[in-house]
Amino acid sequence: MKNGILPGACSCMTLTSKTGKHYWFRTCDIETDIWADGAHTVRHAAGDEINYCDGKKEVSKYDYAGITYNKSDSWLLDGVNEHGLTGGLLMLNEGTGVDKPKEGHQGYVGMELVTKILSSCKDVNEVIALAEQIQILNIPYRSQTVDATMHYFFTDSTGNEVILEATDTDYPGILKVFPQEKILGVMTNSPPYEEQLENFSWFLSQSPELKQGLNGQAITKLDLDGREIQADANAKHLSVTGTFPGSYCSYDRFIRLTILKALNDCGNYFEDEKMLALGSGIMNAVCEPHSKGVFHYTRMEEDGRVIGQKDSISQYMVMYNIEETCFQIKKFDEVFWNKYTV
Repeated sequence: MKNGILPGACSCMTLTSKTGKHYWFRTCDIETDIWADGAHTVRHAAGDEINYCDGKKEVSKYDYAGITYNKSDSWLLDGVNEHGLTGGLLMLNEGTGVDKPKEGHQGYVGMELVTKILSSCKDVNEVIALAEQIQILNIPYRSQTVDATMHYFFTDSTGNEVILEATDTDYPGILKVFPQEKILGVMTNSPPYEEQLENFSWFLSQSPELKQGLNGQAITKLDLDGREIQADANAKHLSVTGTFPGSYCSYDRFIRLTILKALNDCGNYFEDEKMLALGSGIMNAVCEPHSKGVFHYTRMEEDGRVIGQKDSISQYMVMYNIEETCFQIKKFDEVFWNKYTV
């Protein structure tokens, strides 16, 4: 994070099967071993008391299960509740927070927003309504607080999706809502989402493969489950070429994941029993190896210099089966999947 504690990198996407069922995949990528630091799976029932790290105590409205970041059960990285509402948080360096919410807003520590939402909301519409009332609080760390550098992705059993970001430094901690029609069902890390979309539009306009297209017809837009994104050579961009990217910087992972999702028709031609294999295969393209930071960086300059190199390795990959309110997880040092249900 900005103040010096662990930076991380993660990727997530949604897929929809041939039968119309919805799935959410993610990788969790960070340099240190989160399992050695106390990360674990957790389940809570409706009526259980939630102890937030700022001293608040609330009662969960719904059953939910997920994966925590450390020994604290309230620091959910991702999870699903009994209604199929699913989502998680990913690192975003531009994220903001405050130490105390302004009047009229509820304050929740950035690492605990996933817990608040899964315990309180049954669908994305309720997430959006709640987000308007919340101001993100900075994260307690030892004797101080550190910036809430994260953003959030949620989806539900209808396939509705939303991304939440608090990046406006004039209104720190206030969440901006990106509804389904404004997103592509893919999220990685920095830059903020609007800039990711602009960069992706620029990439579409530069890609030699897409310029050649099929049978000589250039591909100037992509359709991801009815959400179109157009090529735009004038869009603001961080990428420096249209070559299909191979690095693990976040905007390259965003391009790679979105293109692979589109090439696999967002899952629409695949049966449900194939979704774990399909989704994990796509996500393997963004799973981070020990690169020692050589291929993981913040950005590349026009002259080819890379800025902000930092090692970041995949701690786990997870698939959430939204209709069945369960998830399957594979840790970085395992070859098998464990299944958990709400």
